[in-house]
Amino acid sequence: MLRKTYLQEHRKALFSKMLLCDELWPHLLEVDEQAHAMLETMVTQMAKAEGVTESLKSTDPMRWIGLMNSFKSAAGEIIMRGGMDAKDGIKQQSNNNSNSRDP
Repeated sequence: MLRKTYLQEHRKALFSKMLLCDELWPHLLEVDEQAHAMLETMVTQMAKAEGVTESLKSTDPMRWIGLMNSFKSAAGEIIMRGGMDAKDGIKQQSNNNSNSRDP
């Protein structure tokens, strides 16, 4: 719900418009889904880059869990550091590509 707080505090007009037009909850769901997809992709890429494989999972599960948790934490920080403006850009870009209304 960070996105909702960001909109309420920094994009008040947009928040009000989305709330009144019943667009807020679908927007929040879409942003959440995008963030989860980015997280999954980044964790997979980090694991591949570090050579963390399924064989490690079977031979040393505790090490595998530790590494994967570290990757997930790092990816989450990267996504959060990207900030809400980055998510605005993602939303606006997808809207421009589909010729729908501005977020």
